[in-house]
Amino acid sequence: MTAASGADGGAAITAGDFEARLIGWFQHDAPMTQHRFLRRLRSERSNLQHLWTLLANFQISISRHFARHLAVVAGRVDDERVRCILAQQLYDEMGKGAFEAAHINLFAKMMAQLEPWRPNPGGDRLLAPGRRIVPALAATYGASDVNEALGAIAVGEVVAEQLDLFLAEEFQRQEEIDPADLEWLTLHAELEVEHASSSVTLARLIPASGRAAALRGAHSLYDLGSAFLDEVHDLCYGGSPG
Repeated sequence: MTAASGADGGAAITAGDFEARLIGWFQHDAPMTQHRFLRRLRSERSNLQHLWTLLANFQISISRHFARHLAVVAGRVDDERVRCILAQQLYDEMGKGAFEAAHINLFAKMMAQLEPWRPNPGGDRLLAPGRRIVPALAATYGASDVNEALGAIAVGEVVAEQLDLFLAEEFQRQEEIDPADLEWLTLHAELEVEHASSSVTLARLIPASGRAAALRGAHSLYDLGSAFLDEVHDLCYGGSPG
């Protein structure tokens, strides 16, 4: 599952077309929930071992690093309106200033609650997808043109909303653990709707000269996420087609 191309010529397209290509395509034409791994999870009985594998790889690749990426990008932008959007997202990510409520800590608490469902045997292979994507994400968020990072952040929030709602529904389908006890999950399912909405505002603030880079970053982020889910699928299902 790969994003449609079309990241070139960004400065030549209208603002409305740019918004549709940066946000709308990922929301409506190719949501990440169409990925074969997520469709297969949904088609079967809820599997907490597979969810542990997915979330453990999220933890080491995204949860542990995203706040730092946001902070760095916020420090690089020139438009104070854009900085405000990123600062709000960072404020939420860091628990609105309360360390114990920082999302990295809530995620760790959730993983501790899910520990009984860690697949056995385990080993380093279970976290290979997460480890592999870390440098690629860092390269996208640290691109020389900051608009590339902004495109990745905008689409990242759209994808995060889709995945968080998907995960919330998956945990509602099982009876072994109370979803209400997973604070990170319930909080994110609410916050990501707001953050995805702010992505539209962010898209409208990207200058015409930065549109090509923003589209490049958006498609890079999407393709990295799709490849990541391919690897998690193969971990869970042994490479069998889904």
